[in-house]
Amino acid sequence: MINNIYIGNWRVDLYKDESVSVTSSVIDVEDITKNKTDFSKSFTVPASDRNNILFKHWYDADIDNAFDARIKVDGRIELDGIPFKIGKFKLQKVNVKYGRPSSYVINFVGALVAIGSIIGKDYLTDLDLSAYDHAHSYANSLLGLQTSLSGGAIIYNLLAKKQYYYNSSADTTMTDALANIAYNSAAGANGVLWNEIRPSLQIIKIIDAIEAKYTIANGYEQDIVFSRDLFGRAEFTGIYMWLNNDKTNNIGGGSTLINFDGGVFDSPYITQDHSGYIDIEDLELTVTPSAGYESIPYTIKVLNDGVVFQEISAVGTKIVYTYLYSIPTKIWTITYEISANEGFNFSTSLWQQRTLDGVPEVPSTATSSVQNVASTFTIAQNLPKIKIMDFLKGIFDAFKCIIKPRDNDYYVDTLNNYYKIGTIIDVTKYVDFSSYNVERGNILNNINYKFQSPTTILNIQFEGNTGVAYGNEDLILKDSFGKLLDGDSLDITLPFEQIMYDRLIDTNTNVSTNFMYGAIIDDKLDAVNPKAHLFYNSTNTISNLSFVNGSGVKNLINSGNINTPSHTFGTDFSLIFSQEFNEWDGTLITNTLYLNYHQEFIEDVFNIKRRTFKFKANLPLRILTTLELNDTLKIKNNYYRINKYTTDLTTGKTDLDLINIFREIITV
Repeated sequence: MINNIYIGNWRVDLYKDESVSVTSSVIDVEDITKNKTDFSKSFTVPASDRNNILFKHWYDADIDNAFDARIKVDGRIELDGIPFKIGKFKLQKVNVKYGRPSSYVINFVGALVAIGSIIGKDYLTDLDLSAYDHAHSYANSLLGLQTSLSGGAIIYNLLAKKQYYYNSSADTTMTDALANIAYNSAAGANGVLWNEIRPSLQIIKIIDAIEAKYTIANGYEQDIVFSRDLFGRAEFTGIYMWLNNDKTNNIGGGSTLINFDGGVFDSPYITQDHSGYIDIEDLELTVTPSAGYESIPYTIKVLNDGVVFQEISAVGTKIVYTYLYSIPTKIWTITYEISANEGFNFSTSLWQQRTLDGVPEVPSTATSSVQNVASTFTIAQNLPKIKIMDFLKGIFDAFKCIIKPRDNDYYVDTLNNYYKIGTIIDVTKYVDFSSYNVERGNILNNINYKFQSPTTILNIQFEGNTGVAYGNEDLILKDSFGKLLDGDSLDITLPFEQIMYDRLIDTNTNVSTNFMYGAIIDDKLDAVNPKAHLFYNSTNTISNLSFVNGSGVKNLINSGNINTPSHTFGTDFSLIFSQEFNEWDGTLITNTLYLNYHQEFIEDVFNIKRRTFKFKANLPLRILTTLELNDTLKIKNNYYRINKYTTDLTTGKTDLDLINIFREIITV
């Protein structure tokens, strides 16, 4: 078999008798947590004139512009001129004899690893999601709670850093710890404060943003494009991520400089030593909120040459006094800035009087027209702090995905679906039956599927009562007699956190309402900052909701729908590993992540009938160059899944590591 190796488009000279083997594996049953790719053991190539040009005499550190061994370089392997594997090569070392290179040691890895090397340690906050930034306002908060923004990409739910309770009587309780969100009468200001709820973003939009960022056009070495085999299905596009990365409720806001466009504005205010005279500037700024904005907190900053030297927090009309004393050679350049955590309209007046050596000058007054602090919810500033690669790995682990490089994209789908599109190949006549091994393989007796440790009150209490946090699956593997298998334990931990929800009861009638919320507080009732939280959204008819605007006035919302966080998508899918009771209706959630995506594989791998068969074969080129890891191999009258296979490119001999298929009906 003739094989050629290319680094870039440069063909590498090879030793005729050097063994070059490549191993391909989709999921190695010896380590079920990993998605594998093509890789090779290190192999040696000669220090020929051609290879010396390629590697630019890398062994000589005094040579500038040498081959960069710090990075992996694109390349490919061909068998008899037919493309076999694409990936990246890495130069590991040079063997030097008598001051001259004698050989180079290189290593090949499949294209899948390119994702990690391109994305590196970037965070979700490095993505451009500005298309989903929106005005942080009462109107948008209510719209997002009842329908959506940005064509469904943004929704609001009752996830709040406050403990709510529901009461249909005349109660108007409204404290930091408790709030009656039922609208009972015009009295009081109880209800959901519009700026206490945060939006959530469809995670498919994060996938889109990853693809938009990592492109050749943006200077990256290749385009990252994912197939929509999984990412395009409703079970995925229906997932949202709550946008939160701190313990506070400061989720919007902005600032603006005061523009004095009326009266007399003596700016800049300049005071300096006048040959012993004392120069004083007396300033009195009055900020008056516009109608409807009287209860919105805001901050006044007094700046000198752009540097804050006075800062005052206020609600309602506020007067700020500033006195400027002359200092030798000191020049004061005064500006004022107003900031707020939500939209804020206001007007101002500024009374000014200069006193020179004790003699007041004629005062003047400057005024401003109504100005606005525009409040914007910026997605990038509110995304959970999580690396992009950790986010992707969490998705792949949750859905037990296969990710496989193709010509123009990366194929992404569940392992179950990947196997469904494979073909059956009869390799019986190419297998050497004179000697082969049948092995047990490594066995596990405990697999713990976990989310991040709970930080919110209900899941903390749930874990305390049951010993296992809501959504976690502590899988114990036993034989038919209930005896623990002889094996090791394994933890599979996602970077996401589960939050338990609470469907509110009308405390007057004891009837369930259509409101389900998540209290983002701990067991001390303090606000917390949970890890990234993923959920499905459902809609329910809204009834008698009290929604409080920025002026502290509550409004009755008594028609339409309300978005409701949920662990389930219909009855077919959920985002938890274990079977738990649904907080909405008390039914048992059975179609879990484990059942839908993991159970079949686990039960096959650790079944009493499962064996690992290790055959040697001499596969022809037509099979080697088209063999896919989801293909089923027929050997005699038995059928096998491919765990991995290793091909010696110099001889064409292949070591097959196979798992017997024992419960499926194979149709040819």
